[in-house]
Amino acid sequence: MLLRTTFLAVCITVAPAWAQPANPVKQAIDKGAEYLADVYKEEFPGSHALGKSCLAGMALLESGRKADDPVVENIANFVRSKALSNNSTYEVSLVIMFLDRLGVKTDLGLIQFMTLRLLSGQNGDGTWSYSCGLPLRGNEEAMLSAQLVNITRLKTPPTPKQPEKPQPKDRTDIDLPKTPGKATPIKPPAKVADPTPTVPGLIKGLEGFARLVNQGRKGGGFGDHSNTQFATVGCWCGRRHGVDVTVAMELLDKHYRSCQSDDGGWNYSSVLGSGGRSTPAMTCAGLIALAMAHGNREAKMKARPLAPKPIAEPVEKEPAKEEINDVALDAGLKCLGKFLADEQGDGQKKRKQLATNMYFMWSLERTGMMYGLQTIGKIDWYLWGLDTILDTQSPNGSWEMGGYHGAEPIINTSFAILFLSRANLAEDLTASLKGKVRDPGIARLVGGDISKFTPGTKPMDNNVVAPKEPTPMPMVPGSGNPPKTTPGTTPPVVPVVPASEFETKVAALQKQFDASSDDDKQEVLKLLETSRGGEHTEALARLARGNSGDLQQQIRHALAKRLTRMNRATLREMLRDRDEEVRSAAALATAGKMESSLVPDLIRLLADTEPYVVQAGRTALRTLAKVDHGPPENPSPAEKTKAVLAWQQWWQANNR
Repeated sequence: MLLRTTFLAVCITVAPAWAQPANPVKQAIDKGAEYLADVYKEEFPGSHALGKSCLAGMALLESGRKADDPVVENIANFVRSKALSNNSTYEVSLVIMFLDRLGVKTDLGLIQFMTLRLLSGQNGDGTWSYSCGLPLRGNEEAMLSAQLVNITRLKTPPTPKQPEKPQPKDRTDIDLPKTPGKATPIKPPAKVADPTPTVPGLIKGLEGFARLVNQGRKGGGFGDHSNTQFATVGCWCGRRHGVDVTVAMELLDKHYRSCQSDDGGWNYSSVLGSGGRSTPAMTCAGLIALAMAHGNREAKMKARPLAPKPIAEPVEKEPAKEEINDVALDAGLKCLGKFLADEQGDGQKKRKQLATNMYFMWSLERTGMMYGLQTIGKIDWYLWGLDTILDTQSPNGSWEMGGYHGAEPIINTSFAILFLSRANLAEDLTASLKGKVRDPGIARLVGGDISKFTPGTKPMDNNVVAPKEPTPMPMVPGSGNPPKTTPGTTPPVVPVVPASEFETKVAALQKQFDASSDDDKQEVLKLLETSRGGEHTEALARLARGNSGDLQQQIRHALAKRLTRMNRATLREMLRDRDEEVRSAAALATAGKMESSLVPDLIRLLADTEPYVVQAGRTALRTLAKVDHGPPENPSPAEKTKAVLAWQQWWQANNR
């Protein structure tokens, strides 16, 4: 497996085109595209045909087929004919993504309307559920269809006696079928004005629908992170075509920061304090939303006309960008890196289980590409999944194994091609974030010599991690131009301290404590509390979990005192640590240092799954605020939620 992966990496990144052997990645993409092309020559099978068609269309475009390819054209006509009558969040989002990727100028109005429909379905908490609002009344659909669909300037195909006129490059002359697969010639409407606005904004006739986008938000409610993931990307694509999505992005950012799990990831539910373990795909959903919120605030990119391929706007050369310092983002990337690391190495059976989940693999591809990261958790995420995807392709070119609810070969194959092609749906966002985000690894920062826990960094004052230059990504079919390199140079080798060295130190400290007499244990605890090095923090956390009674309380007290030496940024990260003992000790240390700026992070702990952590958070808040809003000991989920809301209201009232 390792030899094969190395061979693939060499084929993709090193050898010139004339010297390369047959590229197995390109072969798999082409074979999968042939399967989809055979399916969509005439029919649009099964339920959710609109969404599946959009996915297949994007996959075919990423495989190298053009907008005027007969199969792609057939899909595009079907999408245009069905879009206005559909209000499923998944399918509305995919329509926007596909038409944005297709790049036909006269689809602008349809993209704008579908984005407005998507925005009208956003709930009060910033999420989406299965359906979008913006219902159409009376003959509104027919009127919009005439305005937004017929404007493709359909033409009657030439008779055999007439020479066929050359097709324009942007393919604005398209036959619209009344039924899928059977194109019906339609004469063009007389003197239809070009709807493309000269300045960014909605085309004429859509302004009235813009006022309805806040209806869903006013009604409160909540959705789920799967629907929200698709809607997030749909909003970003619609943003590029003159629709203002600023409010939606701000709500998304606020939501994902409020419900991030203790391990740094996210789960399926969007309800604050709902519990549940983080999942790989939903962790990607949270990271995608944070990326787009950053991009929406910082990029200041203008709406652009449709183009054959979404590309970043050219920008003038500017100084190196300042790295984004975002604890929630770092925690999410670390959690995702841990998911990859857990199925790395000898766990090939487990690795295949996650890497055959094509829904996750497309989520992973979007996350890695949007942030411009070659590695996540110090693992090359693309090569991590490459072998498994190539090995599981069926002889007919499809992928049978999906690993998620609703999986089927058409969707699986589309997801697989999008992953293999590195189908970046937000290249403008990648350009905005380039050089601002690094791979934080999967180890936590625990003070002391942090270079041992964050490969590629060096110790600095106050435990601040030094920025690291991003690693260039290898060139893959469909990924655009290769990264610029300097001839005759090789990338620097980043030293990585083996995990076994850290584990050996921790185990030795634990053994020393366990072997000590009762009197000597106090001396060992004092050394663990005051000595430099993350192994001492880890040893105290493990000893706290392994003991009980008075001794456990003494160990917890030593750990909390140790953490009072940490600065604010490190404490904030520890409040989100995967270890419950570290989270609870960090809460008490926050109170000991009177770090009132960390109150929002302490409020998050009230929804923790560990009762001891919840009470540590409550104790810290009570110490800082001199009031007590709960929750009680051993609280129910409802009592946790009530306490969280009460503390949030107190914080808002006292932090103006």
